[in-house]
Amino acid sequence: MTQIAKQPRLGWTNGRPYSTYPKGHPHQGKREYFPTRDQDEAVLLHAQWWAQIVLQATGGEVPTDTLPQSAAAGIREIVDLYLSAIEMEYSRNEHKNHRLDLHKLCTHLGDAYPIDAVTDLTLEDFRTAQVKEGRTVGVINKRTNRIRQFYRWAAKRGHVGREVSSLLAEIKPLKVNKKSCVAPVRHMGAVSWEDAKQLFPFVSPTIRAMITVQFWGGMRADEVCRLTPNQLRVDGTTWTYIPDEHKTDSHGRPLVKILPEPARMALVPYLEHVTGDEYIFTPKRSWTEWKSERGRKVARKTRKYPSEGRLNAKRSFKGRKFVDRYTSDTYAQAINYGHARAKKWGENIPKWTSHQLRGGMATLVDKHLGADAARAWLGHSDVAVTEGYIHRETETLVQHLADLE
Repeated sequence: MTQIAKQPRLGWTNGRPYSTYPKGHPHQGKREYFPTRDQDEAVLLHAQWWAQIVLQATGGEVPTDTLPQSAAAGIREIVDLYLSAIEMEYSRNEHKNHRLDLHKLCTHLGDAYPIDAVTDLTLEDFRTAQVKEGRTVGVINKRTNRIRQFYRWAAKRGHVGREVSSLLAEIKPLKVNKKSCVAPVRHMGAVSWEDAKQLFPFVSPTIRAMITVQFWGGMRADEVCRLTPNQLRVDGTTWTYIPDEHKTDSHGRPLVKILPEPARMALVPYLEHVTGDEYIFTPKRSWTEWKSERGRKVARKTRKYPSEGRLNAKRSFKGRKFVDRYTSDTYAQAINYGHARAKKWGENIPKWTSHQLRGGMATLVDKHLGADAARAWLGHSDVAVTEGYIHRETETLVQHLADLE
């Protein structure tokens, strides 16, 4: 600020004191919330805040006696002030994330640990402890960013020197290939073919076919949802799946998969009704098949009159709109509905998701043909990625090698 503006007033909102940065300040128009609800303390903090702005505008140094007395306090006390200050700036969920991550840091260092004693090595030790707890790289990096954000806030208000905040800002994000601190492989979980088949009575024939093709083809959920006849190459008993686009397409790696006999048998009835780029599995056909199959299973005790049949025919698609294909979310939702029906009818079926089908096939291939074969089956370039899908301890996945063809 080149000119000293008039001191803004002290305001209150929801019981919290605040003031607004004056005209000409880099944060002009933004509010500064003070971490207190006491009126006398709010007046004092407001005066100290304005004194710092005036001294910075005139090129003077901020005297240490004008800073809050909590500057030399332990890290827990400053964290509490920070959480109170940002309460109105973030959503409830994001504020909760800040609170949990900073309390993790306080637990690791100790509540009375001096806030200005934290260095880049301290933060490295904290990240290493998170790795040992089994946290993923993404979670650790997000926690590190929130801690650095907390220190920027503390440095801005004089609780800690700016050199500490600058030192922490130089720490690079954690990467998986960093040998000194490697995050553990995150296992996706695996479901055996026997467990997957237990869900078939509670889902439509279309969903059964999708589960079969995804499992035996080692596909991702989105790949089986986007499956079209043009993506299949048929040469006698050899069926090859070559998608137009896939997850690793941007890396220049083609994806080619051979479909075993169970997947081919599940696709045959659906290929008779679609051609070209039409989606093989559609919600409309799934709904029709499910209603038709359910109607045959219900043992009626009363006569079905012709008028009832005509009325049901009118109601079949009245007001019901179907999308062209399943998405990974709606496909997972259909599987969840099947688990809910099984539970409602008293069947104890292991709960699994569509993402675990790839893990089941990877484990099966790994057991009979080795990890490299499982890597090729899933379309990975590195066997270390495939390790996250393989569960060698799952005995229920043992089947005869002939099933793989």
